[in-house]
Amino acid sequence: MENRENAEKRKWTSCCKSSTAFLVVLLFVVNILVTAVAGYFFSNNVYNKYLALEYSKFGGKESYEIVNKAQSLQIKQQIPQIKEYVEKNAAEEQKAGAQTQTGAVQWTNTWAEAPKATSPKSDKPKIDLFIMTYCPYGLQAQKGFLPMLRDFSKVADVNIKFVGYIMHGQKEADENVVQYCIQKEQKDKYVAYLECFLKAEWKWAECQKTAKLDTAKLNVCITKAKTDFKVQEEIDNAQKAGKQYPAFNINWEEAKAFWVQGSPTLVINWTIVEAWRSPKDYKDAICNAFNNQPAECKKEYDSKAFDPMFGFTSNWENNSKAAGCGQ
Repeated sequence: MENRENAEKRKWTSCCKSSTAFLVVLLFVVNILVTAVAGYFFSNNVYNKYLALEYSKFGGKESYEIVNKAQSLQIKQQIPQIKEYVEKNAAEEQKAGAQTQTGAVQWTNTWAEAPKATSPKSDKPKIDLFIMTYCPYGLQAQKGFLPMLRDFSKVADVNIKFVGYIMHGQKEADENVVQYCIQKEQKDKYVAYLECFLKAEWKWAECQKTAKLDTAKLNVCITKAKTDFKVQEEIDNAQKAGKQYPAFNINWEEAKAFWVQGSPTLVINWTIVEAWRSPKDYKDAICNAFNNQPAECKKEYDSKAFDPMFGFTSNWENNSKAAGCGQ
């Protein structure tokens, strides 16, 4: 009888121990789940607040993402510096008769392969600022670049050109063509047109009159350019194919050759050059490309960049090399 009671006690004790162990494990698992769920919502909340703060620094989510893309482009622009370093060291080692690890690597030294950090010098530099006419940062760049168009046109080949696709709809395609045609046939009136156009949106018709353009001649050029470069066809094809950004062909070959991917992009002597966007910074970048600097380089320019979008307001916070539209 006593053995039977002892057996029952042992069975009950074992059962209790098992139940207790199960309860401990269950509570442990529940604790982990509660902690994970709480951590998830807390971390997401904190992360969302962090993103909101980051977006606000750049004027919104879209501008924040544009800056990130531009920073990625800057990384790509460092490739030539890396190549130059590798090639220089390889050449020195080969000259000394050493076997190098980079000896088997063949770089193709073509100007079109990749952008470089600084441009070569020339007697009459070729300067092209690639933009999208309704990109906020393209507008900012054009305003800073205006004095260069006005003051350096006799000593350098200075132009506004266009990225190989459009991001801001039909109005951008139309305005790109207008500015292309003004430069092509009435370039002496281009600065006057831009000085008006960049002040306020939707003033392009008024600005054509202000700049005293031959509108009949301009319209003939616009019609021909839209046909020759398949402007509307590219827009229609993009819509049919569900593509967000139609191709824009007017300066496509140059944009592709120079590795132009976004607006704005400054190209001096066939080389992408990073420059801040104040008139002074653009002047310095251009003057560094002369074999012998002309008298125009002695002129003083404002070191403040204009604000993005239309209007000639400016402050110190918007002089950026990175912010732009596109890839």
